[in-house]
Amino acid sequence: MTPDAENEKKIPYWLDTLVSLVQPLSIVIGGCWIAFLYFTYQEKADKADLTSKQLSIQQAQILLQTQQQSNKLDLDLKKLSLDQARITLETQQTERELNKAQLATEVELKKQEVILNRLKEKQQEHDVEYSNSYRSSYEMTLRAVKLKESNSDINDYRVSVDFSLKNESTVRYELSYLAVEYYSGRPNDSNEKSAGEVRFALIGTPPSIVNSEAESGDIEWFRIAPPNASVWSLAAEDLGSWDFLIDPSVKFNGANTGPIVPGGKTQFSYDYIVRARPGTYLGFVVDWIINRGKVADDVNYVNRIVELPSDKTEIVVNR
Repeated sequence: MTPDAENEKKIPYWLDTLVSLVQPLSIVIGGCWIAFLYFTYQEKADKADLTSKQLSIQQAQILLQTQQQSNKLDLDLKKLSLDQARITLETQQTERELNKAQLATEVELKKQEVILNRLKEKQQEHDVEYSNSYRSSYEMTLRAVKLKESNSDINDYRVSVDFSLKNESTVRYELSYLAVEYYSGRPNDSNEKSAGEVRFALIGTPPSIVNSEAESGDIEWFRIAPPNASVWSLAAEDLGSWDFLIDPSVKFNGANTGPIVPGGKTQFSYDYIVRARPGTYLGFVVDWIINRGKVADDVNYVNRIVELPSDKTEIVVNR
């Protein structure tokens, strides 16, 4: 018998029983531990999987929100781009309209400028013509008042002639010739018109040495005396077609002839004693020639006619 056999024989029975019981128990405990470990791991795995899924869901939500925000931002950007394009288009249209209006305004301004330049040219031409033209204004007044009765048919009258001629030009001109003419007139009975007891006659215009076409009307005019005439000596032989006016009775360098400055005047007043019947017509004519009568407008005349009164009322005629 070996020592091991002997030792085996020495092991108690209870120990062998214990060992036989411990082995299954350890197996059961190990299985329970393994089961515990399995279920614990599975729970943790499930929790981890749940957490992972929750994280996935959150991530998906975040991605969805991010996508939504991105889509909103993209939509807003597109709207902004559309608004910017619309504003740009409207701005361009406005600029085109403004440019069109500006062009039309410039064209109209050019037209107005052309018209204005033409008007300025015409104004300048007019100013030159106006500055080189000769203009005059005159005043002539005829007065008659009875002084006394010489007899039953004839009275003495004082007749006054006042005349002034003003140079309204911007340049000096020459008063070359000046004359005063005197006429008496009486109605031509054969030319009188009648309507029942009413008779009338056209007075007309007394003759004039510078107006051969004067219409005398129904009045017969008679020259009372030669004209009281004066001539500027430098113009005496340079009146052209009016040289016939120069005769021995004409005064040379008379007080009312010669150069007249712009705004200057020549004037005179003559008083006459006239013995005539009441109702007699007297006609006075003043003739004058400026700048030696080179053009028709330089030859002028004016007349006044007065009827001698029967009483001492002063008769004044100034037109």
